[in-house]
Amino acid sequence: MLNTPHSKDPDGRKELLFHNKLGVGFLVALFVFILIIGAYIIFNTKDIPSPDISDMTVPYPDVPEEENAFLVFEEVLYGFSLTDQEDEALQRFLHEEKEDADVMRQVLQRLEPSFQRLEEGVMRPRCVFPRPITVNAMLPIISDSLLASQLLWAQTNLYLLGGEYDAACDMANNHLRFAAHLTREPETLIQHLVGMAVYAQAYASVEEILHTDEVPVTELLSLRETLPSPDMLQKAHRQAIKSELNFVRLALADVNALLDYASISSWEDVSTFSVMMVISPSFTIKPNETTALFADFYREHVQQVGKLYSEIDPELGDKVIRKYMGQNGSGFPTPNFGGEMLVTTLYPAFSGVLMKQIHFQGYTDALRTWIALRAFQEANGALPNTLDELVPEFLPAVPLDPFDGKLIRYDAEKKILWLVGEDLVDQAGSQKVRPDERDEPEDRTLTEDAVWELQKNPKEPQPTPEPRRGRSRRSEPEKGSSSP
Repeated sequence: MLNTPHSKDPDGRKELLFHNKLGVGFLVALFVFILIIGAYIIFNTKDIPSPDISDMTVPYPDVPEEENAFLVFEEVLYGFSLTDQEDEALQRFLHEEKEDADVMRQVLQRLEPSFQRLEEGVMRPRCVFPRPITVNAMLPIISDSLLASQLLWAQTNLYLLGGEYDAACDMANNHLRFAAHLTREPETLIQHLVGMAVYAQAYASVEEILHTDEVPVTELLSLRETLPSPDMLQKAHRQAIKSELNFVRLALADVNALLDYASISSWEDVSTFSVMMVISPSFTIKPNETTALFADFYREHVQQVGKLYSEIDPELGDKVIRKYMGQNGSGFPTPNFGGEMLVTTLYPAFSGVLMKQIHFQGYTDALRTWIALRAFQEANGALPNTLDELVPEFLPAVPLDPFDGKLIRYDAEKKILWLVGEDLVDQAGSQKVRPDERDEPEDRTLTEDAVWELQKNPKEPQPTPEPRRGRSRRSEPEKGSSSP
């Protein structure tokens, strides 16, 4: 029978009313939930007052243009350009027992005007980068500085091959001065690390000189005077951390640029962060509160500078991650959770920075001791039995191992200097790769002890690193790219 308007279906009407009530109830609950969440967000968007970071502030120095080496470097580094073929030849020359020497002579002869101008820059007393420095401005300078450093290293080696020992030492001294300028008054941590990388390449050229018996001791002593002091290195490291805080604080005004600086390329995939940045940026990232977090963490890091490796808090970076990532373990966004994510993303990188600083201090002390040993050998006809014999005529004191605080190790019979390394175990100068590291050639940071051989032993050539492409000109920043 057909249903008519007068047909009765009590069960169907009840079911319809039930679903209607259920739908209305759901909408009311959803509305109330949205109101609660909205109120929660609104009442938690207020930022804290601007934090006191005066103890972490680095005043910008007023340096006359004629004294600022940066202005010279900015101009001259652009001139250190190589084709891909020349860059490949450079890598082979530096890493495969001086192959391609003739090619490098031609390249370096072409770059002679740039070398002369660079020498003028390294003789200036200061090197101050402009402030505020941006990522797009920093990256080309970093790339060109590393290339110029390798060319200085190659030029030193060419002078050694030609028996021009005075010229080799002069070039190595300029290389050390160039590294000092990049390291001494950093505007960012990246700049400081680049300066240390340039120092490492300069130190490699100093090792080549020390392995050349014909180099006069007077020239070696000039290199010793140019090596950085522990006080300079520690002061520069502290300034790098403080300057990094200023860099991050300025970058908080442009969150996208800060994420780019932190190498976070897929934040769009983090749905909670993306949605909350649209709903309420002031809830997601609070600039003042985030600055205070960074300041606290950077203060902890600054306090570790100058300590022995054995004294450094081994959980320094892990504490930060556990403290703040643990707060958001439920997945529910809390006030300033985006700022906390930034801190936990950027801060762990600092654990490696302290380690680099310790290795670098040990490297510096080893070279200074090695030069003293060469001077002693020149004066006495043989190496000393112990390092104590160098004091006070050739060394003011025997340096301490920055890992365990004991005297740097020396074996006159084996003709080696060494540090105990990260495992803090003295392996009598062992150059075996530590069991916890993958096998890589010629890396003192991975071996059981960090060893310097005073007498060069012939070794199998190591694989040439992959050449860097596109070094013939600076890469321009992409249109629309943001920077702090």
